[in-house]
Amino acid sequence: MRGPVPLLFVFLAAIIATFGSDLHAQVYAQASVHIQSGQVQFSCETQGEGSYVQSNNLGVDLFCSATVDVNWTCTGGVSTTSPWDKTCSGPGSQSVVPGQRYTLTGQHYIDFEYAPPSLCTTTYYDNDGFLQLATQDCNGSCDVPGPGLQDTCTNLPDYEVIQTTAWDTAILVSPQQVTLGQSQTETFSTNWSPADQVVWSIASGPGTISATGLYTAPSNIANAQTAVVKACVSTESLNCNTATVNLKPPAPTITGIAVNGVANAPLLANTTQTVTLTGTNFGSTAPTITVETSDGGYVTVGAVTSYTAQTAVSFSVTTALLAPNGTASFELTAPGGNVTSPSIAVHQIVLPAPQIMMVTSAANLQSCTGGTEIDGQTTPVYAGQLILLCSPAPTLPTGVTVTSSTWTPGNIADLSGGFCAPLGVPPAAVLPCPGNPATGGELRNPVMSGAGVTTLAFFWVVPDNLETMTYTYCVNNSTTVCATSLVATFDASGPTGNLVPNAFVGTGNVSVVIDTTTYAPNIAMRMGNAQGISANGVYINDLATLPRGSFTFAQIISSVTYSQLYTPTQGYTPPSNVGLGLDGGYPYPPYSRNTFSVTDAPARLDLYSYVGEVGKAFDATMYVMWDPAIPPVGQNTCTPASVNTNTGLGQPYIYIPSTCASIPVPLGSVEWEWAGCAIDTLAPTGNGTSWSIQCGNAVAYISDEAVYPNWTTCDSSLYGTCQD
Repeated sequence: MRGPVPLLFVFLAAIIATFGSDLHAQVYAQASVHIQSGQVQFSCETQGEGSYVQSNNLGVDLFCSATVDVNWTCTGGVSTTSPWDKTCSGPGSQSVVPGQRYTLTGQHYIDFEYAPPSLCTTTYYDNDGFLQLATQDCNGSCDVPGPGLQDTCTNLPDYEVIQTTAWDTAILVSPQQVTLGQSQTETFSTNWSPADQVVWSIASGPGTISATGLYTAPSNIANAQTAVVKACVSTESLNCNTATVNLKPPAPTITGIAVNGVANAPLLANTTQTVTLTGTNFGSTAPTITVETSDGGYVTVGAVTSYTAQTAVSFSVTTALLAPNGTASFELTAPGGNVTSPSIAVHQIVLPAPQIMMVTSAANLQSCTGGTEIDGQTTPVYAGQLILLCSPAPTLPTGVTVTSSTWTPGNIADLSGGFCAPLGVPPAAVLPCPGNPATGGELRNPVMSGAGVTTLAFFWVVPDNLETMTYTYCVNNSTTVCATSLVATFDASGPTGNLVPNAFVGTGNVSVVIDTTTYAPNIAMRMGNAQGISANGVYINDLATLPRGSFTFAQIISSVTYSQLYTPTQGYTPPSNVGLGLDGGYPYPPYSRNTFSVTDAPARLDLYSYVGEVGKAFDATMYVMWDPAIPPVGQNTCTPASVNTNTGLGQPYIYIPSTCASIPVPLGSVEWEWAGCAIDTLAPTGNGTSWSIQCGNAVAYISDEAVYPNWTTCDSSLYGTCQD
């Protein structure tokens, strides 16, 4: 070693002489050491016959990468741990900032027999920047069992010289950490001057660095890795520092997607297929593949089946049984990052198209047998004909069940669930009527959607019109996986020509007459005839041409109001007013001279001698309908509902139920009103009575709106169950 080492030896010898044999195993050293950001290394050179103090006892690595606290002073007591064996922290310490000079005092005890006294400190440097320390060492065996215990050193020690570096300036590298891609560069620098004394090298990892600190990343980075660059002072080989380079592979790209080898082909429900992604920078080992998007989570990724480094990966994909139509894409995770593939279509399972069968009986309807497939074609029917449709259960993959069905007409207003009257009704086995005999009219539409709705019974009610019907079923949990039949078209025949009815009434006082013959022996005030019409009262007809069947009528009374002046006489009760209800019964009797017209002549028959004045106001609507008279299955003929009026004066009419499977369909209606009043003049008036007409009028309103009559009550009086 160079420098004034003997002075330090003299100093140590003086200490030994002062304390005598009590210090025979004491080691003491002190120095001014510069703490740097990096590693401070201590080394030992042994002189004499061996050394008890090993280099690892006096050596320590200091890691001070930032402002830290350090305590290097032990001024009393007994310590089993060398102060040099401490990291950059400790109680009662001072703040150490990288790049500044601090004086550190350290003591290392080998002999624990006595604690040392306070020691004066001396700092010494030799000319080449190395600190020289001297220690005593036992020349023989020593047993140091623990704090406060005596050792067993038997001989006085020789002297040992310990050398450590102590730079006035520590070299620092900037930047300390960077991230680079393929072939990218970074210029590193240090705080050392002159710069030509800095030696650059690659401590570990790939890449190159120039003499001036220019680092170049490799041209091919397959996976993420790091490189460490190192800078050392050429004149101080241990004065070094390093920096880290994070090497990142290039970002992956996807240029194509194929399913089972076909570019951009769809994923198919209930199927496992192989998807292949092609592109660049996938990595040296197979990337991770996940589903980026899919409708409802129906698409799952399986194992990688093949991999071509960097450029192509194939993997299995399973699409669930109930996957609806949608799209899916995949995320590829490679060393260089993540990338999402183009979207491809997801196709739901191909369900068999349902069939629409038309059957002829209720029994066949439930089993859906014995019918004719009508979807995709036009079927001739009649308006008012009972239509029985069903759809056979489709053949589906295992685990798939039909959960809902829907019948969809082209125009739901053109169909009906049926028509019901207390007497003239279709067969009860098909469309039962309500239990109340006074209730009648159109039945509500059948249920057309829901679970298990695979059959449909209904009537088309718009004559001479094309109608359509489709059937759709859906599977499992109301997903969008459904199948729809071809359109079934119906050519609903019916009356042709002018379907709207006609109405004829007398006006003014002509609309009221005193009649002594029709209701003899009673004197009556009744509605008069229309001009040119021989029928009594209002005359309504329909001149449409019928392909089959017959017209049928129903009259709904809106109101009948009576007024009178009379002398109270025992046994006479004036008639009661009438509200909304069926007039008499169903069907309303046709005109006796033909079947395409009806008449009505409201009257008062109580023109008695003790009644001075009478009045009546009548408001009703006559509905004109057509019954196609279609017989039930297995029969050749049938008879629509009818009424027998030949029961005698004052006797109820006889209503005869329909034997047909069809129902009447509405063609139009006439709302008409009549009012009249008469007074007993108590003198002959020229009509064979003393009664004279005082007021009267009639009016009719024709409607082409084809709607059914509906009623919940009926008017019961002369000639019928409810006939007026």
